[in-house]
Amino acid sequence: MTRKAKRCYEMLININKSLDEVPTTNLSRIRSILNKIYFADIESEEQRINNKGNAYHIVKSYEKYYKDLNLAYTAIPKKLGLYYGNITTFKVADGQENEKAKKHPLTNYAVFVADWCCGNVIFSTELKKFVLVGKVKSDKEHSYTLLDEATFKLRYPVKKDGTIKDFLEVFESLAKNYVEIPHNYTLYPTTIGGIDWTYNVKKLELKRGSLKVNDLVNSYYPFKFEELTPDKANKYIDFINDKPECLHNMKLIFAYVMQRKMKLIPPEKIFLMKDKGRTGKGLFMHALKSIFKVVPVDSGSLLKSTGIEHQNTILKFLGAEVAHLNETGAISEKNWKDLRRIGTGEDLTGRRMGYDQITFRCESVLILDTNENIEVTELKANTQRMVNIAPKDRPNEETPLQARDAFRFWWNWITPNDETNPRAGLSFLITSLDYLKKQGGFFNFATYTFSNIQDACEFTETQEIMLRTIKQQGFILAGDEALQSAIAKDYGNLRTKEAKNDIKNIGVKLNHAKRIKGAVFKVNVVKDKKLFNRMYELLNRNLC
Repeated sequence: MTRKAKRCYEMLININKSLDEVPTTNLSRIRSILNKIYFADIESEEQRINNKGNAYHIVKSYEKYYKDLNLAYTAIPKKLGLYYGNITTFKVADGQENEKAKKHPLTNYAVFVADWCCGNVIFSTELKKFVLVGKVKSDKEHSYTLLDEATFKLRYPVKKDGTIKDFLEVFESLAKNYVEIPHNYTLYPTTIGGIDWTYNVKKLELKRGSLKVNDLVNSYYPFKFEELTPDKANKYIDFINDKPECLHNMKLIFAYVMQRKMKLIPPEKIFLMKDKGRTGKGLFMHALKSIFKVVPVDSGSLLKSTGIEHQNTILKFLGAEVAHLNETGAISEKNWKDLRRIGTGEDLTGRRMGYDQITFRCESVLILDTNENIEVTELKANTQRMVNIAPKDRPNEETPLQARDAFRFWWNWITPNDETNPRAGLSFLITSLDYLKKQGGFFNFATYTFSNIQDACEFTETQEIMLRTIKQQGFILAGDEALQSAIAKDYGNLRTKEAKNDIKNIGVKLNHAKRIKGAVFKVNVVKDKKLFNRMYELLNRNLC
């Protein structure tokens, strides 16, 4: 049996010796932790079952093992554990040396040091950060977890009274400049992979072939490429979209989330999906959930809670890749403040009861999912940030049973047995990355303006007159008698908020100067051609 405790002890001594080189006011506290770490070999089945090991240490100039000590932490199952405390040597009456072990409450700082010494954690020269590579599930065997300040605090939590503010900073400095603990891993931070394939998300290149034993990619999925069906994912997106701009935007979402996860692009975009319901966007979100960490935005606890409850809610977004707000009500200015912070890469601060606050950069992509009006001026005005998607409406006469039949095939693929299917999610990701490659690698999202009118019966007489007249002759005189009569009946005048919104909702601009037969008149004309044409088609397609 290969003994690992001695090798880890040597690493620990090297760390302890180099600690003086790093400026810190917490030198004594950190050294006190290091001096309580003893690595122990687990050398029998009995020791494994009883959670015991033989702790390696050096007395004077010779090595010794203190046998059958209770372990505070198992670093490598069946092989290596950690005893945390003090082992002292003293002489008894006959001159013989004896040993006494006294355990101390374990701190997770010691667990981190043990993980680094034994290879569960490595320092990546590519990322200039520690990454967690060991003790992962078999389906994650080629992946790693980046240990930034926030993730470190979550992975190795320490009670408030035991916190060392610069602990991770000190150890990063040690790893960069003084201590090298060798490892055989090769990291590919911008690549994902499976059993027999890899996809470089930065270069947008798919390659067939297996990863080497010690290759680590950003995300690993234990599937063969033949198990994936990108064509099927593409057909589903086609199935739920009938507007070219929205089809284009939806095809890019998976690629955008993955590139944001890898920090290849800045947090520029917020996605807004708006429909009348039953359009299939819910299934699309299930596909996202199958391969990304999607955190639902609980507008109640996020926007209305205070104190520790609020900070607990905020902490859920640490490590989130998608933040999904499925809102049944209107999104207002009041609740937009916190939502904007989630969706624009700002720093958030959360806390668990009894622990220090954790400040982290929120990296999640915000997807707003609503069938109500958007009342936020910034959202409506900032077309550069917002990506609008309106999936295809189902026929008005379609019954719930008919809708279930229409989506049955897709439900069975994306959520078989009411469970998310990562093969489906990966299929969406691959087709999205391929589509991004066709765009030259650029997220050239299309501009789309939502129509707040869903039925011809919702048009006011003013809107109908404007649509028909402008469509026929390109403009309508602002002083047109029929128009003025309709305005008086519908709104009183066009200065009201309702009137302004109604005119905007049909893509019309008011009071444009136009020269007609030598004279200048105020006319109303088209401002948003695509929206105007959609409204005109709706007016004629669905007559009341």
